[in-house]
Amino acid sequence: MLQGADRLFRRYMSCLGWIGDPGLFELVRTHLIKVPVENVSAILRASEGLSGIPDIEAFLGGIERYDLGGGALTNNGYFVELLRYLDYDVELLGADLNGAPMMHAVVQVLHEGRPHLVDVGLGAPFYEPIPLDAGLPYRAQSGDLSFTVAKHADAGCFEVSRSAAGVKRSSYVIRPTPRRLGEFEAAIEAAYAPVSPALRHLEITRIFASRRASLSDDVVTLARHELSESRKLADLAALEASLHEDFQLHNLPIGRAVAALRGLGGALFGG
Repeated sequence: MLQGADRLFRRYMSCLGWIGDPGLFELVRTHLIKVPVENVSAILRASEGLSGIPDIEAFLGGIERYDLGGGALTNNGYFVELLRYLDYDVELLGADLNGAPMMHAVVQVLHEGRPHLVDVGLGAPFYEPIPLDAGLPYRAQSGDLSFTVAKHADAGCFEVSRSAAGVKRSSYVIRPTPRRLGEFEAAIEAAYAPVSPALRHLEITRIFASRRASLSDDVVTLARHELSESRKLADLAALEASLHEDFQLHNLPIGRAVAALRGLGGALFGG
């Protein structure tokens, strides 16, 4: 069993471009940049009649072969397991998304005796673990979007919000109780069930060292510092070109994903 775990997590490290542990801060930054936040993998699973989150082998295979990643449950859920394997003091925590309980998952890691937030499944430029015991509120800007981490009124809880032009668009409240990945039944159903409305839309976000690229259906938004620009994509060829040039995702099976999206009841480019 130990040999199997050793092989698995060495493979995970290889996906991130590391042989040995480079340290917590480098691991977080690398994971954020290397592994996109996307629902392509969920769309493809649903089109094949599969439900529920992929196992870690399938998750890693998607990174290696197809430039895939996942959502909050896979990106944060499996990153917790990697950090635990590397002997970090780490827990998976649940969060209430826009008031709905246990719809988001985050990582809390004790580093140098201090609790830190890690979220590599939000699509936010949280390049480093964020201390939760001092220095809040913490803000990160990405184009016209602002991400804020602040204390919440409930004891031991924290709120992460996303705002555009100063108006809050969404938020989640982190609860302090440690969780297991299997406890997120409602979130799994919402993200991975073939009947989920979330699988009628295409969502991809890639974080780079100094910019952010995001796709929502056929609209791509590029953000750098406090500036952002959006453009509508005309067809599949334009989408493929954007994924190659703007996202640097050269192996992502977007043709299959668009076909699967249509099969699930979604539509792009008027079809």
